[in-house]
Amino acid sequence: MHGDHAAQLRGICRRYCHPDGTVMVDALRGVDLQIPRGQYLAIMGASGSGKSTLMNILGCLDRPTGGQYLLDGQDVAQLSDEQLSHVRGKRIGFVFQAFNLIPELTVLENVEVPLFYQGLDRAERRARAAEKIELVGLTARMSHRPAELSGGQQQRAAIARALVSNPSIIMADEPTGNLDSATGEAILGVLDRLHAQGLTIVLVTHDDRIAERSQRVIRLSDGLLMSDVPGGRGASAPVHAMNASAPAEPHA
Repeated sequence: MHGDHAAQLRGICRRYCHPDGTVMVDALRGVDLQIPRGQYLAIMGASGSGKSTLMNILGCLDRPTGGQYLLDGQDVAQLSDEQLSHVRGKRIGFVFQAFNLIPELTVLENVEVPLFYQGLDRAERRARAAEKIELVGLTARMSHRPAELSGGQQQRAAIARALVSNPSIIMADEPTGNLDSATGEAILGVLDRLHAQGLTIVLVTHDDRIAERSQRVIRLSDGLLMSDVPGGRGASAPVHAMNASAPAEPHA
């Protein structure tokens, strides 16, 4: 049983050292954090605060040098690279500032990529990818390549790709950083709808207004968790039901 928490960090430390063994920096210095299933969490902090390191550990892109990380109840801190890659592919969905779509592939093919690495057959890959593309309101653009899409449409495709493995956590790293404010607002609306459907979302941002859309905001400084407060939605604020699928928006 992994209880009611998507992720639990206990005494997480991350130290970077020179090849000769001397310490360069202690990026995280004993972070304790519990993320309940279905929570919308924002991580904030200045450059060098440790927020990117924390995101990388939560996303199984990096390992802590000390402490315990339970993802769905499994201690992933000590897994091999291959095991960590498998866990990352199945349980974490990533949304990046730069979209990271493959230019030569269509939207449908881009969204299918994680399932290809999981060994699913073509018919199931297509069906699941099409379902997630519909969820983000991009069905009409399914056969287009990234260069034929607006920035907002590319980010919708990236969100669909993050969802296709039915992950435990969506990790969104500055997801509106490359978008104008109106398009960014539309993308944040997509994340709001996903949260309303019960997804756990961890959002890294430097923007207080974006963080206020979350239920909970944590701030890091010098590798320590300095504050942990409710966001604009608040831990107990009601989440209004939203439509399961987002309408297609030609420019967002």
